[in-house]
Amino acid sequence: MRTVPRKAKSTTAGMKRKRAAAPGAKDTLAAAIAVSAGAVSSVGGALSGKAAASGKDAPATESTPAARDVLGSDGTPSAGNVTDATTPTPKSNRPTRVATKRRYTIADYPGFDDEDFEHDLADSSDEVEDEEGAVRTSKKRKVSSPKKRNEPKPFPFLLLPAEIRNTIYAYTLTTENDIRIEAKTRASRRVAMLQAPNDRSKRASFLPALLATNRQVYQEAASVLYSQPLIFIDAYGLYSFLAQIGSARPLVKSITLENMIHGRSMHKHCNHSAFTLLIGCTSLKRIRLGRGAISWGRTTSRIARHFYREAHYWLEDVGRQKGRRDAAIDLIEFTEEAQGRLVAAADARWYYPGSSHDMDLEKARQAEEEFLADLTGML
Repeated sequence: MRTVPRKAKSTTAGMKRKRAAAPGAKDTLAAAIAVSAGAVSSVGGALSGKAAASGKDAPATESTPAARDVLGSDGTPSAGNVTDATTPTPKSNRPTRVATKRRYTIADYPGFDDEDFEHDLADSSDEVEDEEGAVRTSKKRKVSSPKKRNEPKPFPFLLLPAEIRNTIYAYTLTTENDIRIEAKTRASRRVAMLQAPNDRSKRASFLPALLATNRQVYQEAASVLYSQPLIFIDAYGLYSFLAQIGSARPLVKSITLENMIHGRSMHKHCNHSAFTLLIGCTSLKRIRLGRGAISWGRTTSRIARHFYREAHYWLEDVGRQKGRRDAAIDLIEFTEEAQGRLVAAADARWYYPGSSHDMDLEKARQAEEEFLADLTGML
């Protein structure tokens, strides 16, 4: 009979006390014994197979001291025969410790077919698997270049017949109102601009900016605009306009100059410059002088002398072109208010605006003749 060492006995006694203290310790101990018995049986089977291969009889598992201690006579685990794991045993009979393998969780995925890997460039999609294993397909938006805005195409105006274009020019470049032009300063430049009418409804139908479309439109329509009667507020506006239109001066046919600059104004030089630029207006048929274009004077000869001082270059050039020295006299006319000032100068009295309503027409005609005669004598 094998005696249990003192250390093992004390260990067994301690285990009994722990089992008595913990109600569930008995079940845990029985499970541990069963695992140990299974390990011993596995080792014994391995040794038997090795011995059979070498031609020797393998020792029986039951004859192993550890096996007899663990198992009872009927082969069941016995709690009283359990020895401590640290109890020394013969080296040849000690069971070999087998390292347990670490278990890994293996995920099970649904199988894939070759068709799942086909990629369609025209209609690609992303497959997303939900919790139940169903596959949701979301189509990708096709990548396309940004669409260009449909910009409005310009109307082929120049492809219209010439008769239709001329009709359009007549509608847009003529007006029933007076075309009044004055000098302005825009972007540090002196320019001639239209004096807008008070009635805004009449502005939309008159579009002189049409001349700025292109060169062909300007050449076709400039004569329609410039051949109309043009009214200038003062000599400064006339000078700015003639300098601005340049080579289109021969198209001008009728001019009304309401005021000339008198006194010591800084723009007084525009009187002489404006009449000098009139030399290029070879098609001019009439120039009307307003009340402000007649200087203050007590006699018509003094008024004629002042006018000749400002316009002598133009007067002489017209005479050379027409072949007659006083040919420019035929182009000069006077407004009703200007006639009133001439009559006042002929009668040696002061003229004030509004007094022309009672003016004698015969006196007005005589005053004009005196002025033109004095002007002709200076040529």
